[in-house]
Amino acid sequence: VGRVPHLQEWITTGAASLKRLAGRFYHEVLLCDELKGADPQLGWLTDGFAPGELDMEGVGDDEFGWAADGIRHTAWHCGPGKAAAWPRDWAEGDVIGCAVDIDAGLMHFSLNGAWCPEAVLEFCLPLGQAMYPAVSARGDFQLLLQESRWRFSPPDGGEPHSPWADCGDFGRPRRRAQPQGW
Repeated sequence: VGRVPHLQEWITTGAASLKRLAGRFYHEVLLCDELKGADPQLGWLTDGFAPGELDMEGVGDDEFGWAADGIRHTAWHCGPGKAAAWPRDWAEGDVIGCAVDIDAGLMHFSLNGAWCPEAVLEFCLPLGQAMYPAVSARGDFQLLLQESRWRFSPPDGGEPHSPWADCGDFGRPRRRAQPQGW
């Protein structure tokens, strides 16, 4: 059994078992904690991403991931890239919408249902690589992968976006409560 990081440790986690090679998909990330110092990077990884032991390498830090960051107002791919203007800094309780069209090479992001055109990312998925939703951050968060859990709608236009999953939730790994010893 691996060590479960404390909530204040910056981790990278994702739903690798749901990876896809093509299509249009949507998910949301519910930010459940105060974000001061959380440095959230929300988006997608490919199966080329090599997780390390709390090494501060996260979504968008290398060529195998893309992310939006509404605290530092930055788009991430191979490290910090272009500025990504958001209407305001992300805050506890915000829902970040993440829509990807793998075939068209476009990623869109929303803040509480309002799509942010300045945060659109273009990408080219490496040949043979599949992608999946992922988060790098400190604090608590939930990936809302099934349509019944979405708080808002995917962007309009073109073919509809599919959910990544039909059931289950995916959140930050948690420690189990310790027995009280009685």
